[in-house]
Amino acid sequence: MACSACGDGCAWCAADLICAAADNIPTKSDLWDQGHTAVTCDVDDYVTTCPPRDDPVPDPYYEAQWYLGAIRAPEAWAAGYTGTGVQILINDEGVDNTHPDLAKLDVANSCDVYAPSGDNAHGTACASLAAGDSNSHCGVGAAPDAGLASCVIPLGDDPGPFASQATNGTFISHNHEVNDISSNSWGYDLCGRHSYSADCPFSCPSGTSSCPCDACDGDDWSSGNLSSSCEAAVVSYCSYYFENDATPCLELDHYFVQCGFGQMSSHGHDTMLDGVTNGRGGLGMVFVFAAGNSYDVGQDVNYEGYQNSRFTMSVGAVGRDLKHASYSSTGAPVFISAPGGDEYGMIAALPLALSAVDNCGNVGVGTSYAAPLVSGVVALVLEANPSLTWRDVQGVLAATARTDHNDENDETGQWTTNQAGVKHSYKYGFGLVDALAATAAATNWTTWGAELTNMTLTTSGEALLDYNGTEHWVESTAADFAGASDFVIEAVAVYVTIEHPRRGDLRIELERNGVTSLLTDDKLEFGTRYTHHKYTTLRHWGERADEGAFTLRVADRRAGSGDDDDLGSEPYWAEWYYADDDGDDDGVLVSWTLQLYGHATPTDAPSPAPTVSAAPTVTPAPTLTPTTALPTTSLPSVPPTLTGAVVVDNIACGETKYGSTRNAVHWLSGNDAPDHF
Repeated sequence: MACSACGDGCAWCAADLICAAADNIPTKSDLWDQGHTAVTCDVDDYVTTCPPRDDPVPDPYYEAQWYLGAIRAPEAWAAGYTGTGVQILINDEGVDNTHPDLAKLDVANSCDVYAPSGDNAHGTACASLAAGDSNSHCGVGAAPDAGLASCVIPLGDDPGPFASQATNGTFISHNHEVNDISSNSWGYDLCGRHSYSADCPFSCPSGTSSCPCDACDGDDWSSGNLSSSCEAAVVSYCSYYFENDATPCLELDHYFVQCGFGQMSSHGHDTMLDGVTNGRGGLGMVFVFAAGNSYDVGQDVNYEGYQNSRFTMSVGAVGRDLKHASYSSTGAPVFISAPGGDEYGMIAALPLALSAVDNCGNVGVGTSYAAPLVSGVVALVLEANPSLTWRDVQGVLAATARTDHNDENDETGQWTTNQAGVKHSYKYGFGLVDALAATAAATNWTTWGAELTNMTLTTSGEALLDYNGTEHWVESTAADFAGASDFVIEAVAVYVTIEHPRRGDLRIELERNGVTSLLTDDKLEFGTRYTHHKYTTLRHWGERADEGAFTLRVADRRAGSGDDDDLGSEPYWAEWYYADDDGDDDGVLVSWTLQLYGHATPTDAPSPAPTVSAAPTVTPAPTLTPTTALPTTSLPSVPPTLTGAVVVDNIACGETKYGSTRNAVHWLSGNDAPDHF
């Protein structure tokens, strides 16, 4: 708890925010014996009078919100940006708008169910971290003056009532004409199947030849399994006639991707497409997603359909030391990082129904909490420049993210520098989000032009030999994009078709000019094939399309197939998702389609990878709600970036009590999630 809330007769330890009876201060070993192994406070660390504070906000728990300083949010506030005029939609377990920090919730532009039920606190915490008000209650969000909306979606084993918009899948871009940012701290592994049919999406204006609608006569456009001749016709047509049919050419994954584990449904794709096309008056809703908390089991963000979409900024987490958090999922689509906590948790508002002290507390750790911090920074950026498109926002955050935020070198941090000078890491994405640098860059950002695409289809047919003590790598090089010197790459998508008796045995990489993207490593996974399986990489961000050919590399990493004891029995959905084993241990790289997304070279754009200096010391101006005077003494001052792994849950000091960390790695996802997403 905050020192100011620690009552008479109490002693307070700043390092862990512990309030204890002054005549019965626990030792560190006592607390460790009780299971509080993250505690650092010992008897000599406690004070009986609150130290002085000169915070920029009046919120009593601000002193525990170490992560705001890490992303330089107070400096952005001091520069005049607090999120005014921007609204964040929280898609989660609900937001408690009876909490003083969240009373501003825009019910009219929320879903029909917006409040939490039972003890669900996850959505309230996320809303608090993104945009909690500065008002002398609890803490403050990254964008304290931004608006909030809420949609309750079914998460976990006992979700309670949820919004009708969650049933039809439209929640993610709900009321995108008012809600500017969609913040999502959840994940679904299964692709939801919706009743869906589609005609040929290409208009083939007069004067075009080789229309895919003719070549694909008889193909089911909703199947995600077009014939090879149809796929070739689509790629050829879009290569020549993109400007005549831009929308269907950009959205290959709408009809190339087959619904299945780790892939987003066409319905989900269309809902996000609607958001970026029509949201914010045509500038596009901004989508932010938590990357996931499955690093310990090797989960890759490329197996989360929403998280590897080009529409999305996937957010990894760092701890208080600003190093990769032990739980944070990694991968080539990770866009950016923000604090999510480690042994030091995140302080946020809690639903009033929980009756927590000050209705505030340590909500634990996770990428769930890193994502809303980025959503808050996006709100600051959009206040600084409301004319930015959704892709401009991505460009601003990528260009200003800090890669010097800890002492890890390029090898341990897995930083790779591409031909454009842009650094990317599987762990951190483009780096740690920087609110001050982002808002500054936004004010003079040169808006990118319309989104463009280039693509090529490569047919291979090479055998993928089973691992026999030696890895047998197959390399397939795509045709280069000669003449596309004006095309600046943003995201790269790869649609891979492979036949293999155990696809989890395979490692797949994409390489160009020494820059390698690991698309998937061998993993314990069912399945005999990849059919147009989509992978995404951001490692060529800012490069020119014509700067070299891309090569796909595939190898079998485990001997045998189908007899892995640790895989257990096949799940119930395997029958309709996977084809039968063909009886041998080898496979075939059938074909792969490479798609580049980007824009034309701006004539007066800033460098694609500006150097961001180390964070300077800035004295934040008190631009928010004026604070009342806090107690001051002659005791040593407390550093402004404190946190707590333990939070006391009572004010009386008869004994020391601690609030529990709720679900320390709170990542709402898994195969038990409803299959309608």
